[in-house]
Amino acid sequence: MKNNTTATIVLAFVLICGCTSHQSTTEYSIDSPWNSPQGKAVTSEHTYLVYMAAGSSSDLYWTLSSGHRVKVAKYARKLEKYLLNAGYIDAWPGTGSHINDTEQKNAPYRLFFVSIEPVIVIMVPWEQTPNKSCYTEDLQKYPRQQIHTDYLRFPFEFGTRIPYSDELIVLHLDDKAESKIRIPAKDVIYTLEHEDVILKLTRKDKVWVVSREK
Repeated sequence: MKNNTTATIVLAFVLICGCTSHQSTTEYSIDSPWNSPQGKAVTSEHTYLVYMAAGSSSDLYWTLSSGHRVKVAKYARKLEKYLLNAGYIDAWPGTGSHINDTEQKNAPYRLFFVSIEPVIVIMVPWEQTPNKSCYTEDLQKYPRQQIHTDYLRFPFEFGTRIPYSDELIVLHLDDKAESKIRIPAKDVIYTLEHEDVILKLTRKDKVWVVSREK
């Protein structure tokens, strides 16, 4: 009787936990967001075996200068919450496609995490209406620098090189604040200051390179 009870408990644990185990960690040498004036986060992918599903799953992580490791999806959820509360997602046109009962939207912007301590996202207007043809450029060139979201047709992105535009929207997620900026066409350097953080945008051809000075 005792053996049957033990077996039942083990089976219940397997069913509840999904029976996963860490399989491997891959660190990527890719452009990642700033996490301090001195350095960027390190992006890695952790793969897990899922025995009940006879397959595997994986998660992206950012390792900070402090050594602390945070799941990238945590930041995606924070951005989703901000966009919902600010009314962006409701205002953007729908695609007719649904994921988990959520209709995906066509955002008129690409959204880049350029810093994660504090969390700063820059929204860059698409050069043309988002569609599959424009998706084939940067989004396919840098597949590891993307974060899936159920709410949008195209993923969030991250890194310190963003497409050039003279109109940007900067989101400061920790403070729940944003600023719309217009950069004179002649300017090749533009400084973003918020609280005690200073980011510098340097134009190189069709790209803004984001550095951090403070």
